[in-house]
Parts: sequence; C-alpha cells; structure tokens
Amino acid sequence: MLLVGEVGGALWEGGEERFGRTLWQSIDATVIGGVSSEALKRVFSRERPDRTSDPNQWFKGGGNQSFPSGEVTTTSAVVTPLVLEYGREHPAVYALELLPVYDAIGAA
Repeated sequence: MLLVGEVGGALWEGGEERFGRTLWQSIDATVIGGVSSEALKRVFSRERPDRTSDPNQWFKGGGNQSFPSGEVTTTSAVVTPLVLEYGREHPAVYALELLPVYDAIGAA
C-alpha cells in the first residue's frame, strides 16, 4: 500500500512541485534499494531465523535470503527522502522513521 501511495502521489503531483519531486526521489530510492537488497541477499545468503536457532548462519547458499529485509529496505527508501526534505521545517516528519522500525520488528 505504501508503494501505491508513493507512485500515485508522484504521478498526481508531478515533478515540478516540492512534494512531487520528493516523491519521485522516493521512487528512485525504492528502485535502487530493491535492486541492492536483492543483490545483497544473494551475497550474504543468510538463513532465515525461523529455520535455525543460530543467528550466525551466513553464506549458506541458494534459497537462504533473509538479509537484508526487502520490506524494510522499501519502507526506508520511501520515507527517507520525505524526512530529509521536510524534517527540519516540520519535526513531526521524523516520526515516519518509526515505519521501518515497526516493519523490522514485524519481519523478525
């Protein structure tokens, strides 16, 4: 749903206004984050925590792709440009950083 809001808002606002430009930056960050996350999952090949009691199960090969979390990467990529653009003027925007934290806790 977060991605729908991001893309829908960017298309609605366009790239000429401040908010629209910021949403387009979020889209860029989301794409770069998604590609990076998938590449890093293959490099680290960490075993999922629900499959082992040992948290140090790294470099286990194919099928083990629990790090980094794609969901947390996406959520962070969406909110970070908004926080960087509006945080100083509107400190309440920093509360958006709770979304990736919430997602990380839920993904654990």
